[in-house]
Amino acid sequence: MHKKWFRDAEAELRSAVSSDKQEYYDYKRACCGLHMSVEKAFKGLLIFIGIEPEHTHNIDLLLDALINSKFEIPDYVEYSLDLMKFAPRARYATEEESDISDELFRCYVKIASDCVLWAKQQTEK
Repeated sequence: MHKKWFRDAEAELRSAVSSDKQEYYDYKRACCGLHMSVEKAFKGLLIFIGIEPEHTHNIDLLLDALINSKFEIPDYVEYSLDLMKFAPRARYATEEESDISDELFRCYVKIASDCVLWAKQQTEK
């Protein structure tokens, strides 16, 4: 079952990276996909170790569950908390919109990619 979560995480990541981003909303939606990729990877890792993850989009709660399961979380994985602002509710229009530059988006892609890879590597030890 955990392998399906990792396949879904990788698909979300690919989709977010390959999407055409010409407006703020396009970046926001792509960042939401990055958030989802990390969320699914963390859930896959929890399932791998026999823990049923909460039905949540909260990366912080999922990270806490991993920490409580005795995983040592590298600093770069904790950077995934920056993606919380793009939780699925961020797909909707809000009055509060800030610019997401291509450079910032690339940083978010690196964070998500590193987190998905880290989670998957934990299942290969």
